[in-house]
Amino acid sequence: SWLFGGGRGKLYSRVGLSRYIEAVKQTFEELDPVALTREYAGVFLLPDPFWRAATLSEQTWSTTVASGTEQPIVVGGQWPVWPEVRFTASGADVASPRMVNQADGRVVTYAGTLTPGQTVVLDPEALTAKVGTVDVLDKINLAWFDPQDRFYLDPRLTQTILLAASRIDAGGTLTGKLTWRRRWP
Repeated sequence: SWLFGGGRGKLYSRVGLSRYIEAVKQTFEELDPVALTREYAGVFLLPDPFWRAATLSEQTWSTTVASGTEQPIVVGGQWPVWPEVRFTASGADVASPRMVNQADGRVVTYAGTLTPGQTVVLDPEALTAKVGTVDVLDKINLAWFDPQDRFYLDPRLTQTILLAASRIDAGGTLTGKLTWRRRWP
């Protein structure tokens, strides 16, 4: 277990395994090793001080027109989340796919062309963007890097997200996918 061995792990709520909080162990010790029951004390750092859902939430939808398709999304939880974003092309090339949060105008855009079968994955936790194993971070709009302007989902509202592109060639489909964990303070 990471509690005895060290490092980073998950601390689960006493009310069940549906929520956890990321923690980095500083100290962890047994208080009375000869007692009949075991009692421990520990000190943990919380790099992200929010409880997270143990299961992922996701929404996937597609469009065949560059002007796009809107999708309502109910986030859940009580705190904003930065979702993982995926754009996938099928059938024909797709240029500059983007998602726009219609509530606040925040945008995430890949300034490149995806060929059929290619997917760009944007991971907001690691601040990475890849097509396969190729780093394409330089093709992501700069607002995505700024925590104040980053594309996020607000649990207080039903979010309407536009999935669009600058061009979808004939016979092409752009599929977007958002993945997140609900969060609570």
